[in-house]
Amino acid sequence: MGMQMRRLITLAGLLVVLAGMLGVSGCFSSPLLFNVVIDPPAISPNEESVRNEARLQYSLGNRADVKITLLGPNGFSQLLRDQTRAPGNYEIRFNGAVGTEEQQRVIPDGHYTFVVEAKDSNGRTAEQRANLAVEDADTVPPEIRDVSANLDTISPNGDGIDDEMTLSFALSKKATTMLFLTRDDDGSYYMLYAPKEMEGLHAYLFDGHDNGEKLLVDGHYTFHIRAWDKAGNVSEAARPITIDQGGIPRLDITEAKFSPTAVPLGGTVHVRITVKNTGNAVVRSNPADGIGPPPGTAYTTDQSFATWQDDKRTPLYYERPGTWRVGISWTNAPPPPVPIRWSLGKDLSPGEETTITGDVQVLQRTREIYFSAWVVQEGVGFPGEGRAQTKVTISY
Repeated sequence: MGMQMRRLITLAGLLVVLAGMLGVSGCFSSPLLFNVVIDPPAISPNEESVRNEARLQYSLGNRADVKITLLGPNGFSQLLRDQTRAPGNYEIRFNGAVGTEEQQRVIPDGHYTFVVEAKDSNGRTAEQRANLAVEDADTVPPEIRDVSANLDTISPNGDGIDDEMTLSFALSKKATTMLFLTRDDDGSYYMLYAPKEMEGLHAYLFDGHDNGEKLLVDGHYTFHIRAWDKAGNVSEAARPITIDQGGIPRLDITEAKFSPTAVPLGGTVHVRITVKNTGNAVVRSNPADGIGPPPGTAYTTDQSFATWQDDKRTPLYYERPGTWRVGISWTNAPPPPVPIRWSLGKDLSPGEETTITGDVQVLQRTREIYFSAWVVQEGVGFPGEGRAQTKVTISY
């Protein structure tokens, strides 16, 4: 009985000692860092190989700060990760390229080592390593050359003046390429051209809209061209661009009237059209810029806006893209569409309203003519529909 008691006392003492040791050193049954493995142990980051990516796996027993560094030949050292992680299993995919998001380069052939270091809040540290071989690597990046633009500032407001710019560039090799803008003051991102494989010379027409057709607000931006090959090399070129006085022009007819509604053949119909700029950009229609004929100009039904010519028989009032006019059409009117047109007499600011008048001598031999008023956006078409359709009776 005494011997058993002494054994129990000895066992109890041992348990106390072990408990004390565990209290001092922590729970060693859960290692801080373990299961560091690289799979596969060799990669070939190029356009042809299927072995172009490795997976570095590791596990943490405690929450810890984790630092992963890649070491290589000739003193190569690249920090890949430096972050705090909770206990668990982790995996990092490595395609053989290092660098920033904008500029990545595939590392050359050789033997490399991943060094995984962990440190928890109690100061406990651990380190494990895994080796990787790189073979047949394509280290030649796609170069973005000869980046140029015909404008530094655009004013995308539909007035035909600096509404768009052309950005040109060349790629030294086949690469997936995308174009996007970032706004300088807040870093906002706008996709312009979704990723697509291309090579050689390219030109992109930018009209102030993103690829969702949203007009960007005025401000300073940076135009980015990013290209990456199948090996993992990434290159980027950038240039500044400014958007100024952008907006969407819109012109609506608020009132239109044709009078009188009965005239003899050869008689005159008086036209009165009131319009309002309901957009947020200036509507360009100033006769001083050659937009016309001016309000008040008299027509016959045998004429059109192209009737007026200079000494060389060149039309004075042709369709100038980005400009606006009002016009009228009628039953069996001759071409072009809406043959009678007048300028607004001035540029029209957002919210501004003006009235245009003119006379039309009726020479068309018919008993009834249906006149209607139209808005004309030159180079685009006829926004809206004909307004104030009016029947005019012709006697002869």
